[in-house]
Amino acid sequence: MDVLITREKNFWLKGDSIIELKLEDLFVKESAYCQFLLNYCENYFKTTGYGYYSSRPELLPVLSSNDLNTFILTDKGLMIIFRAYTVGGWADGPDTVIVLYPGLQNFICPKGPLKDFLFQNEL
Repeated sequence: MDVLITREKNFWLKGDSIIELKLEDLFVKESAYCQFLLNYCENYFKTTGYGYYSSRPELLPVLSSNDLNTFILTDKGLMIIFRAYTVGGWADGPDTVIVLYPGLQNFICPKGPLKDFLFQNEL
């Protein structure tokens, strides 16, 4: 069976260049940002009882780093968008989590685009 995985694209205007961003570009390479995001999202879904997380504990989905590939930088935080049926059914609504920027500060790459984005939003 073929599996289609889609990912929205994010870009960074750096000087005269436009660079396609990956999640890893936002954070310090050897930091635990990925595990932090997975734990944050899982905790959010569990505490809100969202989608499949309202089921019995043994039926809960296990999130992986591939589930974090689609994201948007908002004015409030990093929005992770999950593929349909990853964390909830179609009727559950948009499968998103916003991780507020203050929670990410320990992981942000000092030379990356997220630092610039945060600075622009503080003005």
